[in-house]
Amino acid sequence: MAQASAPRRRARRRRRVWVSVALIVAAGLLFAWLRPRGPALQRVYLETVQRSAFVREVSGTGVIVAARSRVLAFPSSGSIVEVAVAEGDRVEAGTLLARLDTRALERELASDRAALASARADLERVRAQQAIDRLDAEAAVHATENRAKDAAQTLADARSQLAASEQLYAAGGVSRNELDAARTAVGRAERQASEAAAALDTARARLAGLDALASAQLRSSEANVRRLETAVANLEQQRADAELVAPFAGVVARVPFEVGDLVAASVPQGITLVDDGSVSVQADFDENRAVDLAPDQAATVTPDAMPDLALPAVVTRVDAVAERGGSGSATLRAELAFAPAGAGSIPQDAVRPGYTVTARVVVRRIPDALVVPLEAILSQGGASYVFRVRQTAEGRGVAQRVAVEVADRNATLAAVRAPDLEAGDRVAATNIDALHDGAAVAFEAAGGGG
Repeated sequence: MAQASAPRRRARRRRRVWVSVALIVAAGLLFAWLRPRGPALQRVYLETVQRSAFVREVSGTGVIVAARSRVLAFPSSGSIVEVAVAEGDRVEAGTLLARLDTRALERELASDRAALASARADLERVRAQQAIDRLDAEAAVHATENRAKDAAQTLADARSQLAASEQLYAAGGVSRNELDAARTAVGRAERQASEAAAALDTARARLAGLDALASAQLRSSEANVRRLETAVANLEQQRADAELVAPFAGVVARVPFEVGDLVAASVPQGITLVDDGSVSVQADFDENRAVDLAPDQAATVTPDAMPDLALPAVVTRVDAVAERGGSGSATLRAELAFAPAGAGSIPQDAVRPGYTVTARVVVRRIPDALVVPLEAILSQGGASYVFRVRQTAEGRGVAQRVAVEVADRNATLAAVRAPDLEAGDRVAATNIDALHDGAAVAFEAAGGGG
């Protein structure tokens, strides 16, 4: 029993020795792991500085609007006898769209045209009769003028003969009877001259009266013709108004009636025609982004229905006054036209009036700029800087603070001026708040590495 216990005691002693050794080794390893090993490296992600064109855009939302959109309504009341188009039809200018019943109108128009023809004939008859009557009156005046001249000459001759007879009678050359005969001849000539003058006055008065009467008759006949011409023109216009005709080419957007419906001028309703051949965009931009908006700026328009489509456009107008909404913010409206260069490639179904769109306008373009990501830039005390990382021989990196001047920035990039920075340099884009000039870093660059 005593002999068996001795080996067991030796075995237990060996186990205790090995356990002690194992504990010492573990403690040494733990100490080596936990002892201070110098400052920890800050791990950063690097981006490469580029030299390229820099573009800043502002975006707004809007709708596509047609250059022309018109509701074509009948100006008069009536019953619809024809609807020649349906919603969605494309029509050319001059196409008949709808028509009212014009049978009663046609009968009235035919009657007034006949009356007008009769009135015009009466007018011509009046003019012809007046011409004849004037010729007769002028002839009568001419004849009485001749008689008056003859009577005046006869009177002058009688008076001359009387004077001669009186001289001869005084000289005893003629008898008393011959003198009385000369005096009688003068009296007769005076009466004839007076009658001729009266007849001439009468003829001239008749001619003047004829002219006044003819003028009045002519005015009456011409007024009757004009009245009937106006009536016919009004009826013809009513007949034309009974047809709705497309004033321009476009698409029929709405047809509110059908054959047999009654329409009233007091309650206008009509066919809506939209000129979809010429469309533009009206977009609203937030006041904070709209400061640099101006006409002639290039833009792209993306319909919400086709998010992968970017249609070229240009700003044509910017409102002078912003509109304030219910939320208290203000928006500025701009109008954009699709660029002529891309008009032929614009899908018709992408620019339908009423579509909602997103408009992106280029408000600043720098053709050749030094470009860095926004997240690589720190600003402090009015100064901006980046941390350029240079790789060491051990494969690690050292951060170097480089001052930059931000010329402009967009949503992701900044165009900078920096004499000490050049294209190809790599700058820290993460954990930059923890860096300082000369800091050692572990890095990962775009595309891997580090």
